[in-house]
Amino acid sequence: SRRPPGGCYALQGADARAKQAGRPPRAEDHNPSSQPMKTILLIQTRSGYWDLVQGRGLPLPVLHAATLVSRRYKVVLLDLRDAVAPHRALRAALRRDRPFIVGITVMIGPQVRRAIALSRVIKALAPQACVVWGGVFPSLSPELVFSEGSVDCVVAGEGELTLLRLAEALDDGGDPAGVPGVLTPGDNGAARGERVEAFLDLDALPLPPYHLLRQPAYLPLLRRGGALDVQTSRGCPHACSFCYNQQLGRGGWRKRSPERVEEELIYLRRMFSPSRIFYIDDNFFADRDRALAIAERTGRLGLSWGTHGLTPAAAI
Repeated sequence: SRRPPGGCYALQGADARAKQAGRPPRAEDHNPSSQPMKTILLIQTRSGYWDLVQGRGLPLPVLHAATLVSRRYKVVLLDLRDAVAPHRALRAALRRDRPFIVGITVMIGPQVRRAIALSRVIKALAPQACVVWGGVFPSLSPELVFSEGSVDCVVAGEGELTLLRLAEALDDGGDPAGVPGVLTPGDNGAARGERVEAFLDLDALPLPPYHLLRQPAYLPLLRRGGALDVQTSRGCPHACSFCYNQQLGRGGWRKRSPERVEEELIYLRRMFSPSRIFYIDDNFFADRDRALAIAERTGRLGLSWGTHGLTPAAAI
C-alpha cells in the first residue's frame, strides 16, 4: 500500500501541525498537497424513545468511528435525528459529497428499520458507494443484516481502526473481506470475515474529531441544562447473562486514564461551554479509585456530572 500502516494510532507530523493550531488533527493535516481527498459519509439515525429521553446529545457512535479515518480522508457527519425529511437530507449529502463509503450506526429497535430504508436510498442513488453498518446490532447479528440485501459490509466490534483499514483497502482496490474486523456476505446466508480479537488501547486513541460537528446544532440542548456525553471506559467486568458485553466485550473492561479524560473535558469546555457532563460508560464505577479521580477532576473544571453503572455497594 502507498500509505502508512493502519495500525498506527498517531501520525506525528499531522499531530504537530494540529498542536500548533490549538486543535485536534484533521484530515488535511495528513494531506498537505492539493490532491482531493475521498469522502466518507457517517450517519447517525433516530433511535426513537431514547432520543426523547436523552435529548439531542452529540452523535458519539459516528464521532468515535471517525477518530482515525478522519485523519486520512474527508469525513462528513450526517445527524438525521432532528431532520424534518431524513431521506431528502441524505439525497442532498450523496449528491454534494459523492462518498465512496457510507456508514450507518445501528442498535436494535427502531434504528434497524430506518437504517434499512436509508441503505436502500444509498444503493439507488450511489450504487458505487460501499454501505457499511456498525454498532451493537450488526456486530452481533451480521447474517440478519446481510439478509436485507442493501448492506455491503459490517464493521464488527470497535470501529476506529477497522473503519480506517476498510477505507484504505477500498481506496487501493482491495477486497473488504480481507480486512480484520470487517464482515461481508458469504454463502448460504452466512457472514464471512475475521473478527478482531485484540481490543484497542483507549488511551492511545486521539480525541474524537469534534471539529466535524456543526456546533450550533447542539447548543440548544446545553442552554436547557443538558449534558454532554463522554465515554471514559468500555465493557464491564461483570457477567450479566442479558448484556451484550458478554459477546462483544467478552467480559472485559478497559479504561481511559483520568488525565486523558481531563484533556477531553478541557477541549469540550472550550468548544461547547457545557455545565454538565454525562459519563455514558457501561460501568463507570468498575474501578473506584479511577472514578473518584475523574469526579475530582471534573469538579475542578467547574462541571457537574452524572453516570449510570453497576457496582457493589461496598465499593461506593
